[in-house]
Parts: sequence; structure tokens; C-alpha cells
Amino acid sequence: MSAARGQVGDSLTSKGTLTLALAIGLATLLFAVPALYNGFPFTFYDTSSYLFLSFHPMRTPFYSLFILLFHWKISLWPVILVQGLLLAHLLYLTMRVAFGAVDLRHYLVICLVLAVCTSLPWFTGQIMPDIFTSVAVLASFLLAFGLDRLQRLEVAYVFLLLAGAVTLHLSNVPLTLGLLLVVLAYKLLFMRGALLRPAPFALQAGAIALGVAGLVLANTVMFGHVGLSAGGKAFLVARSVVDGPGRQYLEESCPEKHYRLCDYLDKITDDSDHFLWDPDGPIRLAGGAEALAEETDAIFMAAFERYPGWHLRMALDHVVTQLFLFSTASELISLLDRDFMHRSIEVNVPRELETWRSSKQNRNTLPLATLALIGNVTAAISFPVAVAVVVVLWRRRDWTALALLVMVAAALVGNAMISGAVSGPHDRYQSRVIWLLTFVALAGALACFRKRPRQAPADGSG
Repeated sequence: MSAARGQVGDSLTSKGTLTLALAIGLATLLFAVPALYNGFPFTFYDTSSYLFLSFHPMRTPFYSLFILLFHWKISLWPVILVQGLLLAHLLYLTMRVAFGAVDLRHYLVICLVLAVCTSLPWFTGQIMPDIFTSVAVLASFLLAFGLDRLQRLEVAYVFLLLAGAVTLHLSNVPLTLGLLLVVLAYKLLFMRGALLRPAPFALQAGAIALGVAGLVLANTVMFGHVGLSAGGKAFLVARSVVDGPGRQYLEESCPEKHYRLCDYLDKITDDSDHFLWDPDGPIRLAGGAEALAEETDAIFMAAFERYPGWHLRMALDHVVTQLFLFSTASELISLLDRDFMHRSIEVNVPRELETWRSSKQNRNTLPLATLALIGNVTAAISFPVAVAVVVVLWRRRDWTALALLVMVAAALVGNAMISGAVSGPHDRYQSRVIWLLTFVALAGALACFRKRPRQAPADGSG
């Protein structure tokens, strides 16, 4: 391991740490261009609650704390620069671990393509934790397969990034656990020697465990609920009710059970977001997710027991839909008519209220249709390129590089399963990770065109 780390250090010295820093800095600026074009960091409905550091039973407080470290109620621009910097650096580390020595020209070409043709900069430039789903995927790969190709400080840094990413969005918990299983299965099939070295597994599992412990501690302190979320199964109940089986169960059971939600059956629409979040939605009218936690748990379990096939069919339909639903920036609509959003900007970053109001997003002048078309075409081209890269890497028996493509594929499917089945299909859920397909396709293709430098056999060195 020390020899491999020495090779990394020599490589960095020969290229010049200053050159590398400039390349990563340029990539960071490339990822900030869409927000600069907009005139303000992108905002979403949930941005308001993150700015206010409001303790919500169905969200974690950690993204609020993260962004507070950088905006200090002065400006949101440092937040998106930090998010862009994290991704720019992670991309470099990932290329170095997966494909060997990094040609910085190739690195910058890849970052330019990602900045122009994919959803990546539209999430690094957004005041939302969605970008950390991709951070979790890349950090999982680096810990699982990169210990012999990273320096000790880099390993510690990636460990903390993975733990942090787990705390920043609840969906990252099942996703990272799923990727842990994928790593174990992959090494069992292709890198059995790796199973004799527990360090990568221990670090990956330890980072996830640390993040989960943070979530449990936060919920215990804030809501007195020992678990990941004090909101119970509100998301699952919303999906069940809107899809049909949950509503059918309530209509059949309300005369006897007298759930609080029974008083608001006439408020149910075909929109799960309305059910969960709107002031005139059933959850809010019945007392809120925290107050209904025990009730929603009971409703979902009873409805699932009565109609398991119905639930599974609807979940499968949503997962398949979500897998191919990823229009870039489709959610970036004007929020000027949302009083809560106006107030959150005015209270938390008052100096930027006017620039927020005059942003292209709030004037509805972003070229959303063009962005969606570019993103969809890019993804369509990336898929066959990624398949071709897989074939080449398989023939070369380059198991570490191949592992990156396998983990990205697993992440795309896992993200669709978690988001589609639990919350329902939305463009932004798959859009936040679909850019990874373009990254591995392009980075893999460029690496396949050059002779890879000899390394120690990847027999489990990850």
C-alpha cells in the first residue's frame, strides 16, 4: 500500500500540485456557469426550510448546518462553489483510482462536457442536498476500491464525505447500504483476494454507520424518536393512498378504526406532494407528519397486508418510470409567487433578495426545453458508449475500472427504486445521478484509447 501511495505522490509532484489545483479550480468554475448565467444559485421549494434550519420530521437538519457554514446569512454563492469544488475533486480522485494516472487535459474535457451537456452543474448550483447522492456514490467507490491508490489524508477526507452524504438526505441511507452489498458481490465474483482484506469494507461500512448514527442522534434529540426519521411512514402512506390501495383500505376501515386521516378523505387528490406538504393536504390538516407517525405506520402496514400485490405492481411501475425520467432542470421554475420562499431569502440572505427576484429562474426565462433535450440526447449517447467501455474493460480484466461502471449502474437502478417506489417519479430524482453515466462513459472511453500504466494487480487492493 505504501508503494502505491508513493507512486501517487511522485505523480502529483511531477505534474505540479499547482497545475492540478488550477485544473480543479477551473472545473469548479465550469460547474458554476449555469448559476452565474441564472444570476443566482438555483432554488427549489425545499430550499426555504433548509435556509431556516427548521427541524422537520421528514428531513434531516444536516444540510441546513452544512450551508450555514458557508453562507453565514451573507451570500449563497459560497455554497454552490463549495459543492462544485467537492464534485470537481471527487471526479479527479475517481479517475485516478479507476483509470490510473490522470491526463489533466482529459479531465478538463470531461468536466466541460459535464458542465454543458448534463445535469451536474444544475445540482451543484442548487441550494439543495440532491447533489450529495452522487457524492455518496463516488465516495463509496473510492473507499471500496481505492485504498492502495489514495493517500491517507485523501482516505480520511473521502470517509468523512461519505458519512456526511449519508446524513444530508434520507434516501442516501438505503442507497449506500445497497452499494455496500454490490461491492461485496462484485469482489466475490471478480476479486476474491479482496475479501481477505477487510479494511475497505470496514471503512465503507463505518462511514455509513457514522452517518446513520448522526441521523438517529438528531431525531432523538429533536423529536424524541429513536430512528432515522420522526415522520414515520408518511412518504409510504402518501404513495399508497394516492396510488389507490391505501385509500381503498381507509375507505373500508375508517368506520371502525377512526384514524385522524379519515376526516380528510375528501381532500385526497392524485398528487402525493399535495397529500404530504400542502397546507390543505390531509397530512397537514390532520396534525402533521410527526403527530401522525404512529398512525401512518399502522395505516401503511395494514394496507400493505391487505393489498400486497397492488402495492408491488404500483411500485414496480413507478421504478421503471423513474429510471427513464430525468429531464435536466425541469424543476427550476419561478418561485416568486411563493411567499415562504420570498421570506426565507429576505430573512436569511437579505442582501441578495433583489438578485434572487431578478434571476432567470424567477423570470421563467431559463431554456428548460433545450436543457432537457440536451440532457436526454447526452444520456442516450452515453449508454452505448458505457456498454462498449464495459466490454473493453472486461477483456482487459481491469476489475477496478469495471467496478466503477458497475457501481454507477447499480446507483442509477437503486436511486430509481428508492425514489420512484417511496416518493413517486419526479424528473429531479433521477436527474441528480444520470450525469454519472456520461462521466463513466467518457472517462472510460478516453482511458481505453491509451495504454494504461502498469499497476499492482487489482486482486482486492481496493
